[in-house]
Amino acid sequence: FFFFFFFQAEDGIRDVERSRGLGDVYKRQIKAYLAKYILKQITCEEVAAEDLKYYDEELWKSVEFIKSNPVQTYIGTFTTTRKDSFKNTSTTIALKERGDKESITEENKAEFVRLLCEYHLVESIKEQFEALHMGICSLIPKEAIRVLDSEELEFFLCGDHEISLIDWKENTRYKGVYHKSHPVIKWFWNILSKLSTSELEKFFQFCTGSVRVPIEGFKGLTSNNGKLCGFSIESKDYQNEELDFLVAHTCFNRIELPIYPCIEIMEKAIRKIISTPLCFQFAFE
Repeated sequence: FFFFFFFQAEDGIRDVERSRGLGDVYKRQIKAYLAKYILKQITCEEVAAEDLKYYDEELWKSVEFIKSNPVQTYIGTFTTTRKDSFKNTSTTIALKERGDKESITEENKAEFVRLLCEYHLVESIKEQFEALHMGICSLIPKEAIRVLDSEELEFFLCGDHEISLIDWKENTRYKGVYHKSHPVIKWFWNILSKLSTSELEKFFQFCTGSVRVPIEGFKGLTSNNGKLCGFSIESKDYQNEELDFLVAHTCFNRIELPIYPCIEIMEKAIRKIISTPLCFQFAFE
């Protein structure tokens, strides 16, 4: 999913994007992501109804219902509600001139959906977006952005959401008694090869603290100070199933992997990490 933070101060928004741009310059991944509808506006693409799910899922569901079902009774007018979470207030907004007097019908519902999307995804955040855009353009030339679509821009800013197990394996260093042919290491990669895409993403986040792989792949992983720091697995003595967990040093992309006596116990430990995120066992340096 994508995160987008709205700041009341324009300088704060510009600083966020300067930080993101500097991260790109120095090859350091910034672990915060722009919403899809923001990326589309940066690349001058039109927002659509499906983009609402990144803004307000309940609103998106309502729009999908209107699109998929004939309007046979009164369901409202060309208005929407703007909520202010800071002041805990809400305001009714007309989506067009005299919109509060015009009812939504089967004939005009497409116009209503278009205006609703434009208001929430463009007009309601116009001031914040302009500051954000200014921050991006202060570091990345507009000419460079124009040749990209929203998906390409997301990739360059945020990294790759697809995790290549081959790339991960090839760019892993081993410490302690471990080496690439060690039985426990073979079990480890065998278990990861059986994980679904979402499960692999969760385990990668446990190991590195990030949900995206850098543009350069695993060889581009960095430590918390921005220096290149590849993934590593260090051996750890095993005592019993109840006490021995995988320990993640996320600042350094390193895990301590107990020398498990069998693959079944290791798989149980890894799946516990994936299924119970609040029970992560971290060690910070």
